[in-house]
Amino acid sequence: MKLFEKDELKILWPFYAEAFFGTFLYIAVPFMVLYFNSIGLTLSQIGIIMAVWPLASLIFEIPTGAIADIFGRKYSVIFGWFLQGLITIGFYFTKDYYALIGLFALYGISGTLISGSYEALIVDNLKLRKKDKLINKFFSKSASLYSLAFVISGFIGTFIVAKFGISAIWIVSGIAFFISMFIIAFVKESYIPKTAKVKKHFLDFKSQIKSSVKYSYKHAVLFYLLIITFISVISSSLDGFISWTPFLKEFNFPDYAFGYLWSAMNAISFFAPIISQKFFKEGRERKIFIILSVITLVYGFAVLIANNIILLISILLFSFFIMDFEMPIRRSYFHRFVPTNMRATIGSLDNMSMSLAKVIGIGIAGFLVEWIGGRDTIFLASLLMIPIIILLLKIKEEKASKNISKPL
Repeated sequence: MKLFEKDELKILWPFYAEAFFGTFLYIAVPFMVLYFNSIGLTLSQIGIIMAVWPLASLIFEIPTGAIADIFGRKYSVIFGWFLQGLITIGFYFTKDYYALIGLFALYGISGTLISGSYEALIVDNLKLRKKDKLINKFFSKSASLYSLAFVISGFIGTFIVAKFGISAIWIVSGIAFFISMFIIAFVKESYIPKTAKVKKHFLDFKSQIKSSVKYSYKHAVLFYLLIITFISVISSSLDGFISWTPFLKEFNFPDYAFGYLWSAMNAISFFAPIISQKFFKEGRERKIFIILSVITLVYGFAVLIANNIILLISILLFSFFIMDFEMPIRRSYFHRFVPTNMRATIGSLDNMSMSLAKVIGIGIAGFLVEWIGGRDTIFLASLLMIPIIILLLKIKEEKASKNISKPL
């Protein structure tokens, strides 16, 4: 089997390069909760400041997505990464609680310049060249590259923290964004942005948002997918590092080992998108999502009864496998029903849904962990698979085919 299809690298090499070289220095994730705890913040405060990030994204997501549809995606992405690089380095110099809230708000705003625009840039480049079949392959391969890069980032993070202290994670992670910005500068954008006067842009901007929201609401698949995304992100936010870090610390898991754990998690995740390709077939996505949701529900019960650190880590690694197995299938399934002229805006609508879910999930995670503990918080997260399964059973793809070519 060929590793790359014809013209795949010619079109997608900058995106594959960014997935790896723009990621392996991003070392902040596994140490973030530990860092904020080390400067005196409680888990509740950590939950609040980290919830500000998606809250800011929620407010600005659709406007910046519409701007990208009107003015162009590439420069929106590059500017977003430039700002995120500066803001990430800013965490190194800031320990005040309210200043951290401000930085997380700015981080969330800058992220909206990237979210829907980045996927739209990739998908439109492929569609223009009539390479639609590469969309799922890209999401699978790029997910594996991100995971491989994060394997390396875990080892780099462990070294950096041991050598220079935990605050150094922000300087190194900030550099990662500048690398991404440099690589994507080589992309030639296929989408031709509209050119008009400022007043016309404003009217287009308003119309773009209105039509995209209306289209998604009336769509037989996208409507349910947006709700499913909302619930699943609340679940993953409750089942994140805010819950797992203190939970593992109860078993005397050492601080430095979180870097190695991050590497192990992403080593597992590296293979998940590749394996998912064996199961991917258009028309089978919904069935796969239902099976994975049931497995996640069982995973929650496993966490509830496990009392061995090795078993718990094995369960955590398995959950990462499930998440990365599902991701490329979910993204290609989503884009199958989105028209080109609304791709960045509807992508931003999807990200807005995720941002709102993160505000809720992350915002209450710290309080729940302080109240009932990490174990029970993770278990509660798994129970949210029940409404997801019900919604998946309600999706009727045959109805979607009637209006996919007729955006409102």
